[in-house]
Amino acid sequence: MRGLITSAVPQAAAAAEPARLDAWIERSLARWPALRDGIPANDPARCPHGYHWFAYELGGDLSNLQGAAFAETIRQAVVRHSGWPPFWYPTRRGIVPYAFDGVVECWLGGDTEQGPGSHDAAHSDFWRISPDGLAFLLRGYQEDGLEGRSGQAPPPPGTLFDITLPIWRTGEVLMHARSLAAALVEGPATVNFKAHFAGLAGRELTSMSGRQLPFEGHVARQDAISLATVIEAGGIDANLPEILHPLLEPLYALFDFFQLPAALVANQTAAMRGTRF
Repeated sequence: MRGLITSAVPQAAAAAEPARLDAWIERSLARWPALRDGIPANDPARCPHGYHWFAYELGGDLSNLQGAAFAETIRQAVVRHSGWPPFWYPTRRGIVPYAFDGVVECWLGGDTEQGPGSHDAAHSDFWRISPDGLAFLLRGYQEDGLEGRSGQAPPPPGTLFDITLPIWRTGEVLMHARSLAAALVEGPATVNFKAHFAGLAGRELTSMSGRQLPFEGHVARQDAISLATVIEAGGIDANLPEILHPLLEPLYALFDFFQLPAALVANQTAAMRGTRF
């Protein structure tokens, strides 16, 4: 794990109850198999080739929203900088979020209207948000559902890892934390943030868009990595590239010591924030 260490962005004080976020992650990871095991063994929504999750805890003077008011706050907190935003709040009956054990929960892979196999791994999000300021999102890899180009066969699942997607996905979740903090926390807020990438071994770094330089030969041997930082919610917008770069460097280093360029993080962050859906 690696926290935020940069002169540009002061690191927030460590959370007073670090075990609280860990317990939330443990409960969320235990909840997902209970849902996943109810769909066919060959359903891509089970994320058989790997997945990544993000979790955060908001610190500060939290409001006491409950029930429908809390659910509406979550819906309005969605940050739409890509076509598939984190913590997307659908309204269709088969995938609409619901109350479970005092939290708002959503699992797109359990679509009760379209049925099994209707969502690939990258579009089978499982997320939960608690009124206590805890959030969790699990998602499969977009790289595992690619189509073939120019008549070629699609790449086998579990073999590629796009160079830009972690920047976008992690950045979007951090911006969601900032958005939810603005709605739930009176005054200054901290974000205790953790991420985990699993199913990495054997994947090769690539550029799905073809817009980046080729990165052939950078392959991960380690299968999983956890990342963590504690930051001030109010500094996320102004300092997002400076937060993301040190946070994600250990992930990219798994691919034969690939050094994540700070300029790439800055460019991708600017592109993300310049996009609206």
